[in-house]
Amino acid sequence: MSINPILKREITVQSRGFGLPLMVSGINMILFLAALVGTFGIITRMKLGTQSDYGAFLLIYAAVAFLVFILLLFVTPAMTAGSISMERSMQTLDLMLTTQLSPFHIITGKLCASAWTICVLLVSAIPAMLLPLLYGGISVPEVAVMLFVFAAEAIVLLCIGMYASALSAHTARATAMAYAFVFAVCIGLPVLCLLISPFVEEGNNYTAYLLLLDPLVCVGSLIARQTGRDAVLTNIFAYLSLEPEGAFIRYFVPLSLASQLTGSVFLVMLSVVRITPKRKIFAERHL
Repeated sequence: MSINPILKREITVQSRGFGLPLMVSGINMILFLAALVGTFGIITRMKLGTQSDYGAFLLIYAAVAFLVFILLLFVTPAMTAGSISMERSMQTLDLMLTTQLSPFHIITGKLCASAWTICVLLVSAIPAMLLPLLYGGISVPEVAVMLFVFAAEAIVLLCIGMYASALSAHTARATAMAYAFVFAVCIGLPVLCLLISPFVEEGNNYTAYLLLLDPLVCVGSLIARQTGRDAVLTNIFAYLSLEPEGAFIRYFVPLSLASQLTGSVFLVMLSVVRITPKRKIFAERHL
C-alpha cells in the first residue's frame, strides 16, 4: 500500500522543524498551568474550610476540556488555511497538478498531514485532562469520548481552513477567511437563531437543526453532560424559544457530529473542484 506523496512530504517537513514540538510544549504548559492552579486552589479552599467538595474538581475537567477546544479553534484553521494558497503564491500548485497526483489526492494528503499534527496535540493533552481522575468524578471512557469529539471537530475545522485556502491565492486572506467561517459557524448560527426566534411560530423547531452545525454548542453540551449539568442544552433551546423533542436533545452530540462531518465532506469536494483545472473538468464532461 503506497503512502500519499503529499502526506509523506508534509510529515517529513514537519519532522525537520521545531514548530510542532514548540506548539505541543506551549499548549501543554497552558493546560497544565490551568489544571494545577485550579487543583491547588480547590485543595487550599478545602483545607481552610470545614467541608470537602470533591465535585468541584469536575469544574477543573470542564475548564481544561473547554480550553483544549478553544485552542483547537484558534490553531486548527490556520494549519490548512495556507495549504493551497501558499502553493498558489509560490506557483507550485500547477506543477503538482501536472503530476500523476489528482486534485483529490493533493487535498486529502494535506488534510491528513494536518490531522496527524492535531492527533499529536490531542494525545499530548491526555495527562492534563486525566488530572481530575485523582479525585474521581470523571472516568477514562468519558475522557476518551471527549477526545474523539475533539478529533472529529478538528477535522471539521481543518476542512473549513482547506476550503478557505482553495478559495484564495494569498495565505493571509485565506487565514482571515477561515477564521471568519469558523466565527460564523460557532457564533453566527446561535445569533441567527436568536434573531429569528420572534418570527418563529410556537412549536416550530426547525431552527434548532441549525445548531447541529455549531461545534461550540456540540462540545459545550457534551462537557455539561459529563459534569452533571444535563439541563444546559435544554436551557439554550428554551432561551431561543425552541422546544425540540427529548430524543433530539438526548442524541444531540452524535447528530451534530454526523451533520458536521457530512458538511466537511462537502467542503472537501468543493475544494477539489476549486483546484481542478477547468480544462480538465471540460474534458471529463465530454468523454
